Amino acid sequence: MKRQKTLKDEFKKVLGKHIPEIASINPYAVVLEGYDDCIVGIVETSEGARLLYSERKIIEKLKIDKTEEQAMVCFENTLLNGQMNVYSPVFLMDLEDY
Repeated sequence: MKRQKTLKDEFKKVLGKHIPEIASINPYAVVLEGYDDCIVGIVETSEGARLLYSERKIIEKLKIDKTEEQAMVCFENTLLNGQMNVYSPVFLMDLEDY
């Protein structure tokens, strides 16, 4: 039986197709290497397109080799409070997680 396409499937297909193209939309956009599976969207700003990452997905990925506390500290220190600028990614905090 053929699986019916969902809106989420279509979104992933469209997003996946356009991630490499973000450089042509905004050549200064920062892409987090190794976290493509944590991207949940694209945010348009006056400076250009920026990638939107799921905070929860990043922390879950970091927890593979860290405790939850270590993963959260790593996220906060290196990604959230790191060297950010107008081209840096945006992080989605899911209110259900807090």
